[in-house]
Amino acid sequence: MTPFAPPLFGLVFAVTCLSAVHGVLINTPLGPITGVSKGQPAVSIFYNIPFAKPPVGSLRFAKPVPYGSWAGTLNATAPGNQCMQSPESPFVGTSEDCLYLNVYVPDSVNVSTSDRASVMVWIHGGRFTSGNAYYYDAQELARQGGVVVVIIQYRVNIFGFFSLGSSTAEGNYGLWDQILALKWVHQNIDSFGGDPRSVTIFGGSAGGVSVALMSIIPENRGAFQRVIAQSGTMAASWATFNPIKASYDIAELSGCSKTLDPTAFLSCLRNTDAQTLQNSTLQYGIITYNSALFGPVIDGVLIKAPPVDLLKNNASEEYKFFTSLDYMTGTMKSDGNIILASYSDTLQSMLGINLTLGLTPDQLCRVFVPMTSGGNPEVTRKLCEDYSVANNTWGQSRKMVEMMTENFFDYGTFVSLRAHAQGNLLTNTYHFVFEVDGKSVMLQQPPPWYVGPGHADELQYLFPDEPLTGLYKNTSEIMIRYWSNFAKNG
Repeated sequence: MTPFAPPLFGLVFAVTCLSAVHGVLINTPLGPITGVSKGQPAVSIFYNIPFAKPPVGSLRFAKPVPYGSWAGTLNATAPGNQCMQSPESPFVGTSEDCLYLNVYVPDSVNVSTSDRASVMVWIHGGRFTSGNAYYYDAQELARQGGVVVVIIQYRVNIFGFFSLGSSTAEGNYGLWDQILALKWVHQNIDSFGGDPRSVTIFGGSAGGVSVALMSIIPENRGAFQRVIAQSGTMAASWATFNPIKASYDIAELSGCSKTLDPTAFLSCLRNTDAQTLQNSTLQYGIITYNSALFGPVIDGVLIKAPPVDLLKNNASEEYKFFTSLDYMTGTMKSDGNIILASYSDTLQSMLGINLTLGLTPDQLCRVFVPMTSGGNPEVTRKLCEDYSVANNTWGQSRKMVEMMTENFFDYGTFVSLRAHAQGNLLTNTYHFVFEVDGKSVMLQQPPPWYVGPGHADELQYLFPDEPLTGLYKNTSEIMIRYWSNFAKNG
């Protein structure tokens, strides 16, 4: 990392080599901060930077509050806690005190001049129930792409998306966390050599939905200029939730009676031990056979109407903001493989299927089509007709994955692409399909008939955490080049 000099806007900076372990010190308007420098060429990493006060006590189920400055020198040399979730990570602790972000600064960033590097802000996925910043090692993206990378955390599951459908608890606290993190980046990334006028937000799966939702929230105007939504958009069928019943039921399981008046009910929940809430959520998911209970809600504040409807209204501020941004979105060839990870041997036995051996047309229509047809008899008939493969269990199984991919991922992708591109002469619209098959992220032991790449498989190329060779190394380099070029030029 090149030496810091006085940057734009009159801020004061300094970088000092602290020791043989490659420590890095930066003086920022929020206070001094120490990070670590790794690799060659070097990338300076600043872990666990607080952007919001711990969301505990009265701040649980509330909008986040800016952290502000810190006293003394902030030690940013080690990862922090992930947000409350289950199962816990073997690599980092779990806590409600989790609203932190990591910053990666490549040595190529020359902050001794007025030039600033483009910034890429990653929002992680995890079905809005899990995920953390530490999982994503952005060294290669920063190093090869010549960009400053920020990876944020936000509240997930009941802590991030609890909602009573009223002003008492509107929900979307995880989205408010993302908005505050983006404001922090806009206000402070110059300290790290980043250009607040050239920010790209990107994310995968629930993170893809998140960045797409951020792009239709006009409050974010000026916080970023470009968006990459990977395997998830605001138009996906699973982009919004209705968690009100789950919120009440889990509260009851945790000892807070829904007969209490709203203020007392919320106070009870805020005084309940965090692990109790987490355990009750897990228990409720088992009872209801549904672990994806919480996510963004149409609250009338951040999300004023169903996102698909907002995309259709070209007079709305949401649509105008969306089309003012450069937009890229796409999917994996077999994104629908995510369904396979949900079927344990026990569940398969209960349903009378064996995914290792493959499916018959009858099993497709009996087990999988109802997930996509919504119970409509005509849609059910048409899906069975279009996706059935006679006398070929392996071919039928692959066709099932194709159906899931098209229903849960491709359709929303194309809806958002059409909305962005139609009559838009001011900003750029890009579409990608990832087809390089390799190690599956979702499936430890894929069935013999399976053909990828599947859900989240691109992440091992965008955020490689081990040396790659051959085709996979080339794929990583190409992907990093495409993504970082989009971040710089749109």
